[in-house]
Amino acid sequence: MLRIYQVILDTIEALQPWVRRVELRDKDLGRQFRRASNSIALNVAEGMYSRVRNRQVRYDTALGSARETLSCLELAQRCHYVVSPGEALYNQLRQIIGTLVKLAAWNQRAGAAPHGSGARGLTASHSHYQDQDQDQGHDQDQDQDLD
Repeated sequence: MLRIYQVILDTIEALQPWVRRVELRDKDLGRQFRRASNSIALNVAEGMYSRVRNRQVRYDTALGSARETLSCLELAQRCHYVVSPGEALYNQLRQIIGTLVKLAAWNQRAGAAPHGSGARGLTASHSHYQDQDQDQGHDQDQDQDLD
């Protein structure tokens, strides 16, 4: 499992009071805020267990959703629906975005490997079941924080 996944879950949890406040003031923006933030976790989770090509698409989608989540929060502030959640939460969102940028780039390079380098299109260095063994035999590049 990617370490950033827990950061994503923690950030989504921390965002919930702001999401609810936005929903009270602007139902459409609040709904988009909730969907975008949830999409980060869902796409990263799906990407962790996808083949190279699908993994790339999922991480790219998660990156777009992370940017959209940040934009929803910024817009809600500019519309005076909410006050700033503080730099800590903004920094968590920036960490997620930065990690997803690096992760997407890493997977793009991995996807460029010849198809014969692994079982059914997977690169030899990337197991389809990343968390099968947490301590032994896991892909070191995939398990780094990438930030």
